[in-house]
Amino acid sequence: MLVNWFVEYDRDGKEPSVLLPTPGTLKLTTVGSSQIRGAHVFNNLLFVVIYNKLYSVNTAWIMTYLGTLPTTDGRVSMANNGVTGSPANQLMIVDGAYGYIYSIATGVFTTLSNGTNGFPSAGADTVTFQDGYFIVSQGGGSGFFWVSNPYDGLNWNGLNFSNADYKPDNLLAVASSGEMLYLFGEQTTEVWYNAGGFYNPPFLRNNSTAPMDIGLAARWSLALDKGTFFWLGRTGNGGPQVFMGGGQVISTPALDYQISTYSTTADATGYIYTHEGHTFYVLTFPTADVTWVYDASESARVGIPLWHQRSTYQGSFYGIHRHISNCYAYFNGMHIVGDYQSGNLYQLRSDVYTDTENFVPIVRMRQTRHISKNLSNDLKTLFMPRLQIDMETGVGQLSLGGQYALGAGMIPGTSVNPQ
Repeated sequence: MLVNWFVEYDRDGKEPSVLLPTPGTLKLTTVGSSQIRGAHVFNNLLFVVIYNKLYSVNTAWIMTYLGTLPTTDGRVSMANNGVTGSPANQLMIVDGAYGYIYSIATGVFTTLSNGTNGFPSAGADTVTFQDGYFIVSQGGGSGFFWVSNPYDGLNWNGLNFSNADYKPDNLLAVASSGEMLYLFGEQTTEVWYNAGGFYNPPFLRNNSTAPMDIGLAARWSLALDKGTFFWLGRTGNGGPQVFMGGGQVISTPALDYQISTYSTTADATGYIYTHEGHTFYVLTFPTADVTWVYDASESARVGIPLWHQRSTYQGSFYGIHRHISNCYAYFNGMHIVGDYQSGNLYQLRSDVYTDTENFVPIVRMRQTRHISKNLSNDLKTLFMPRLQIDMETGVGQLSLGGQYALGAGMIPGTSVNPQ
């Protein structure tokens, strides 16, 4: 068991070289008092939805109110249509019931509902952008996806929709990678492409790429890094398991068993980020109160799936809980996460040794497997006369230069000495 540690192997990839600590969280600003429902970077601004409000946050961490949503909870999906031409410069948000367009150029926030300007009357669950078009998965459970007018999320042609119909299952999410549109259903995944303006919609299934008989077990677990998707999925024969790429299983049998014991998995959320040479896929199960993390880069290097847990302290040194992060964005050169309990935004930092605005300690655990000399000695007592543990226990004074300092009771701009 690894909690708040991850493994880095030696250069040959044969033996673990060191256990490295997972990053702490440094509070940057507070957007509100409720859970952050989603985050998106566009036009050098960080856009966040909290409760029923849309805000932008600039690089000085000053927030600006932009609009109000009719809904107050649940995740949101966001995409933008770029900064070229007019009426581009649009941010689109969907929350399952409605769609919303915020125009950078005009500052106007528009709600799309009840078939407004051709937008699907059933609402939309997820949104992506591909080749000048916003594409949304229809809300309420169906196989349909809808396509906007070119570079215009305010207008939708009523003929520009189609059905992910490789097999009859509900479409849970749409996502774009490279020149391809991916349609993730409950048990299948299809790949489509832009076939040109002679079709309504202008996307057709890519018959050179076979559909996968793997779907999404949790809509918000889907994450993309360098053209590779990661998600909690399932097939028609069971699951859930964790997949990547074209259907490679990256969860271990032990992790699959743990996931199978959770009462709810459909609420799982995922994000992915790269830091200091490691690419981490962070998968949280809110109901189960647990966060699992896959080290994609190190796993690829050594040829085995490497997982660890991340836990935010909640009053008991022996209690393992989920991590504080609820959503992620890379903004202003920082890894930014939103708090699942409040409207706080934090920076993930490897030189920060506490979590949350209350500077709670990060409790780290390492539990090994059982140890035996050889297979014939499994049931015999094994004496260990000596155990040597090498640790780096302090690296000197650390100052965060006017930001939040480390340790309860510290004031901004002071220094601490990690123990």
